Amino acid sequence: MFPLQTLPKMKQLAKAATESELVEPDPVFDDPGHAIQPLLEQEAVLEQMLAEAQAARKIEDAQTLKANLTEIRNEIRRFIG
Repeated sequence: MFPLQTLPKMKQLAKAATESELVEPDPVFDDPGHAIQPLLEQEAVLEQMLAEAQAARKIEDAQTLKANLTEIRNEIRRFIG
C-alpha cells in the first residue's frame, strides 16, 4: 500500500510512462512480407523434418510434425487471406 501523499506522484509517473510509450509504428513491421517470412522458413524446416521422420519410420514424431505443419500452414493462410 502507498501512503495517500504518494498517490498524486504515482499518477504523474504513470501518465509520463504512457506518454513516452506512444511511438510511431515502424513501417518494417507493417509489411506483411516481413511477418510471413519466418512462417515460410518454419514450414520448409518442418517439411524437411517430416520427410526425415517418415524415412526413419518414426511414426509418433511424424504425427506431431504433421500437426505442427498444419498449424503453420493455417497461420500462413491467415496472413495471406
